[in-house]
Amino acid sequence: MSLQKKINKLKREPKLFFKDMFLKRYIPLKNKVKSATPKKKYGYCKYAIVSAVYNVEKYLDDYFKSIINQRLDFKNNIHIILVDDGSIDNSANIIKKYQKKYPKNITYIYKENGGQASARNLGLKLLQEDPNLKDKFTWVTFTDPDDFVDIDYFYEVDEFLAKNRDDSISMIACNLIFYFEKHEAYKDTHPLKFKFQENITILPNSNLNKNIQLSVATAFVNLNIIKNTKQIKPIFNEEIVNFEDAYFLNLLLIQNLNKKSAFLKNAKYYYRKRGDGSSTLDNIEAAYKKQLIKSGYLLLLLLQNEELLKSIPVFTQQTILYDLIWFIKDNINKDNFSFYSNEEKE
Repeated sequence: MSLQKKINKLKREPKLFFKDMFLKRYIPLKNKVKSATPKKKYGYCKYAIVSAVYNVEKYLDDYFKSIINQRLDFKNNIHIILVDDGSIDNSANIIKKYQKKYPKNITYIYKENGGQASARNLGLKLLQEDPNLKDKFTWVTFTDPDDFVDIDYFYEVDEFLAKNRDDSISMIACNLIFYFEKHEAYKDTHPLKFKFQENITILPNSNLNKNIQLSVATAFVNLNIIKNTKQIKPIFNEEIVNFEDAYFLNLLLIQNLNKKSAFLKNAKYYYRKRGDGSSTLDNIEAAYKKQLIKSGYLLLLLLQNEELLKSIPVFTQQTILYDLIWFIKDNINKDNFSFYSNEEKE
């Protein structure tokens, strides 16, 4: 097509301008350039992914392709545990199709519907107890099956670990980029993106302060540190809706204040904002019930009564305030507090 014809087409259909300039050129071209670079066959570490699956048939191909096509060789370095939390769509068949092709790299488990936290706990338990998986992996992450990751995602994490051979690293946080499905647009607008101003930031857990991490999907957690945590083993609280990620990570971090965490700008995770508005972040109001305050925030704050802490770390206080502010902002001028007693409101 001639340049003039392209211009005329864009004039007739202005929406094509963004799609043509950004989606067709930037994202695919970027990945084509990266895919031309040599794969890293053997990584410094082995990585496990635990994904809770529930009715995501529409997104599984994107999820699998983004992981299988990693620059860090998938077959030699990555294993996926998919826990099907009672899906009633075609998710199981799609997973089994990929499992048949990569039987050594994909584990599939079905369970009755019990929520994302219960599915992740089952996957984490399998990872630590199954003789075929136990002790084979150093790091675990919890990629959501309706999201996808950059082609260099695992490569960036592995390169960092290879260059920073420090067994005191407990968590690696990755850069979350929004993908707006309805508009096919990518936006680096997360409110916590300040954590990734530098390409690599390493901080002691005792001094994370405002560098909070609420998402396990965009984090890698050191399995050896989980195993060696002697007080309260980090688990996903199955009574919490929405805050279970932050609870899990804070439970790990506050018991390992002598360890460190890293923040990697170039390890990019694409969070899908679904076109139908069914993403977790779009349903945050419905998630806040009594058990969030009672089982989520207060459990973390009351850990000092377990003699784990003399004071609550600043990053835990910041985590709770950050999470709570979205609820308050959306509901403070509405009658959405009726399910709290007067004491709970206070």
